[in-house]
Amino acid sequence: MKINLDEVTTEQLADYTAVEYYLTVEDDPPHDATNLEKVRRYLEAFNHLSKVQNWEASGKVLLTRLDTPTKQLLHDQLGTWGYYSEQVDLYEPLIKNCDFILKAIALNGIAMSYHAQGEYSKAIDYLKEALGIRFNIFDVQGIAMTLGHLGIVYDSLGYSDTAIQCHQIHLNTARNIQDREGETMALGNLGNAYMTSGDSIKAIQYHHQHLLLARELQDPRGEGNALGSLGSIYNSLVYSNSAIEYHQQRWLIAHKIQDRAGEIEALNNLGLVYESQGNCYKAIKYCEKALLLAQEVKDPEFQGKILANLGTAYRKLGKYDKAIDCLKKCVNIKRKLQDNRGEGNALKYLGIAYYCQRDYVKAIENYQKSLSIVVKMQNNEAHEQLLIYLGMAYCALEDYEKAIAYNQQYLTIVREAIQQLKK
Repeated sequence: MKINLDEVTTEQLADYTAVEYYLTVEDDPPHDATNLEKVRRYLEAFNHLSKVQNWEASGKVLLTRLDTPTKQLLHDQLGTWGYYSEQVDLYEPLIKNCDFILKAIALNGIAMSYHAQGEYSKAIDYLKEALGIRFNIFDVQGIAMTLGHLGIVYDSLGYSDTAIQCHQIHLNTARNIQDREGETMALGNLGNAYMTSGDSIKAIQYHHQHLLLARELQDPRGEGNALGSLGSIYNSLVYSNSAIEYHQQRWLIAHKIQDRAGEIEALNNLGLVYESQGNCYKAIKYCEKALLLAQEVKDPEFQGKILANLGTAYRKLGKYDKAIDCLKKCVNIKRKLQDNRGEGNALKYLGIAYYCQRDYVKAIENYQKSLSIVVKMQNNEAHEQLLIYLGMAYCALEDYEKAIAYNQQYLTIVREAIQQLKK
């Protein structure tokens, strides 16, 4: 970026001098500097350019491609490292002061930063605004990418059908305009959405395509995401040894490229696999490492997932107080995130922990809270489970009348399902 200080006003001279210093003069950071310290020069330059309202130059700093293992743009790299608040600090002034494409980039970026922090409503609002701008300027690639981002948020909210529609449009468009990077993203996101919907076969197909294309494009972050997703699917299908292998490969890549979210997810997923194998001590070890990282980058969505997994592992070891503590924290996080499905599951697991502790009254209280959520969401499988659990809890309290009533409700649902199958 060339700056002619002779053409700068006296009022702006100090800021432009600082920009020139940070971008051309300042020494390289030491080898052991933190990731944030390594890009501090760009953040400082951006702040000084914002002060003099040179938004075009500010945008160029935002879009600086860094010499990192992922070769990402500055604003994307901050997200990979988990510096979400620093991302927001870059995007906000551009949203307020720029028009068209730079504003749309900032809107997409701030939306996904808020998504990472679990603020889904804010993410959707910003993405819809970005979508409007991209439609107005006929930005086909940007429209498809923004729909893909919306799909990610809807998938996090449990709306997998809507997510699949968004990702399918992204994939079709990316292939039509030969956007290979966009195609990679869409394939991975479709795999995730199909996994959410319970279609493991389609999820595996899309993630294998995702993995092959990421390797072809030498995209280590995409490769790591694909490996992690495949590990989760194979664990759900009880191929635990394959799952461990995929997650370990994913962790190695994430650690190498300093992808904090990837590291957290890989550690948490390794914990899940070991817990499914009955090795709860090893599961707790991996999950606690993941939780520390998630707290460090202030990612509540990951914290909620990990706390739920820790709660299950502690319960299986008979450490009910620790399980209950983890699950209470999980419920609070899910409630704050307005993640109804996650809150319903956490309440159910909290009820199970209380039941194992023989506190049947509190077990019933949490089961009923969970039931009210799953009924609203029309989650029939969870509904049936909770009716059984409530029947068991009332039976343990020797309130046989209520126990029978809940079991009868369960039998009624089963009979109705059988009748539907016969039609």
